[in-house]
Amino acid sequence: MLDLRGTSRAAFDLVVAEEVTSAAVYDRRYRGLEYPGDQSGPTGGIGCDFGTQTRAQISADWEGRVSVAEMKVLGASGVRGDKAAYARKYGHAVDISFELAIEVFST
Repeated sequence: MLDLRGTSRAAFDLVVAEEVTSAAVYDRRYRGLEYPGDQSGPTGGIGCDFGTQTRAQISADWEGRVSVAEMKVLGASGVRGDKAAYARKYGHAVDISFELAIEVFST
């Protein structure tokens, strides 16, 4: 059972559905880093824009769950816009399972 920290299950499920549709779609399309374009940074998991997060926040959310060094997301901190487009080429090197994405999103 997830601890949604006061968020209703309906609201949580709505955001997950809007972000990634379903576990099956997530597994096919979103396990790596993405670059949605515009002023976004490299994104991963569910709704996690690493370009808008500090290194400390990325470490707090992801360290111990995946290898932060392997993901190279610390280097994504503050990287947005065209500079974040590297995620299109190298994002497949990152593998965030749906279960882990749900776990991090819920916290």
